[in-house]
Amino acid sequence: PPRLPRRLGSPHPPRHSTGLDQPLCSLSSAGPTSAATSGWSVGTVVGVARAAGVSVARGSRALNGRPGVSAMTARRVLGLADALGYSPNEIARSLVAKTTRTIALLLPDIPNPLFPELVKGVQTVADERGHALLLADSSDRPDKILRDVEVLRRKQVDGLIFISQNTDYQGV
Repeated sequence: PPRLPRRLGSPHPPRHSTGLDQPLCSLSSAGPTSAATSGWSVGTVVGVARAAGVSVARGSRALNGRPGVSAMTARRVLGLADALGYSPNEIARSLVAKTTRTIALLLPDIPNPLFPELVKGVQTVADERGHALLLADSSDRPDKILRDVEVLRRKQVDGLIFISQNTDYQGV
């Protein structure tokens, strides 16, 4: 059977350390450190959950404001997340959500005076909808257009706005 931690004043020391006698985390100029954080990155969900003493699933629920976490645990997880410099991993989120929230604008000639206003309008709409915008210059060369489109496809952009002066792009 598991041993309970000793009661105050008990003459028998515990067989193992509960970790409660050590600080959870200390911040120094070198960043967050603690015996509990060695071996994993503190700025991740796993790091925050381990520092808070909860499962990764519970830590994730607390960080995302989902049910199933007590208010006290949520406050502890959120406080540690802030102290440890946690920020969500957008790549991981995009894998789960199956969306990158990114669109690409492929132009034939960025310096062309017609395009700055277009770029500004596309950027405004992307911002309003919570999307990032990638901008690429194809130089209106078929080989570069095909290469750029392939790169953007591999990056799994959610949409592509493609402008060209040519109409001879059968591979796109």
